[in-house]
Amino acid sequence: MIFNTTVGLSAKLTELGHKVGKLLFCYIFTSGIIGAQVTSNQSEAEEGFKYTFNVIYLDYGKKSSSDFVVQGTDLSFFDGGKQFSIAAEAGAMSRTFKYKGASDLVFYRELDGVDGEKEYRPLVTAKMGKPGRKILIVSKSPNGRMYARTFDIGSIDFKSGSLRVVNLSQQETLVRIGEITQKIKPMGAHNFRLKGERTRFLVRLAIAAIQEGQPKLIEDRRYAVNKDRRELIVLHQNTNNPKKIGYTSFLVGDDEEVENSSDDKIGSLDISDFYGEDSGDGEE
Repeated sequence: MIFNTTVGLSAKLTELGHKVGKLLFCYIFTSGIIGAQVTSNQSEAEEGFKYTFNVIYLDYGKKSSSDFVVQGTDLSFFDGGKQFSIAAEAGAMSRTFKYKGASDLVFYRELDGVDGEKEYRPLVTAKMGKPGRKILIVSKSPNGRMYARTFDIGSIDFKSGSLRVVNLSQQETLVRIGEITQKIKPMGAHNFRLKGERTRFLVRLAIAAIQEGQPKLIEDRRYAVNKDRRELIVLHQNTNNPKKIGYTSFLVGDDEEVENSSDDKIGSLDISDFYGEDSGDGEE
């Protein structure tokens, strides 16, 4: 009886030892993986995410009545501890900039401080998401508040020979490019592949807003496209009449190496400087 009990106890201890050994092995193995992941994430966060981006600026605020003043705003941001300024012209797309850092990119207004030093007041934050190339659509509301939306335009997802439609309006829309029709929700986007025997050709472009369940035609015309290019069409509330939907198209260049430099300030781009006091419409 004592012999059997001793043998049984020895077997249980042996089995327990095996289980402890397995648990210890699993702990060592998985803790190594977890440790490596934490170290990798920390390293990535310290190193910063890499982005290139263009800014499209839509201004719904009060505008200057002068035809000689460029409508827009100056947006400052920091990259590598240095400040850079973007002259964001209303209805236009900026040149390409780069940024390395946190996934939240803050734009500031540059101000002259009391002591003569520059001060920077936050204007709007763009959530950049995963690293890559982006379009940032910054809009200014009638009350002066700014909003930013981010869309991927990297060459992997947005290939040459594509036309991407982004719907920034508050209404669901129907968009037809050639023979393809797509419903696009507010803040949504869709890529249309361009199909044609020639590099440059015309397609049908039709845009309709869904109002009370029924489509209301906004645009229906022939539209020139190029299979060697990437084109972006942004649907948005009309900046002069926000109750209506308008659209603006932009050509998107290929991915390339970018070096940051500041634009001239919008305030210094008064085009009346190009005309003299006696300037007329030209020679008769």
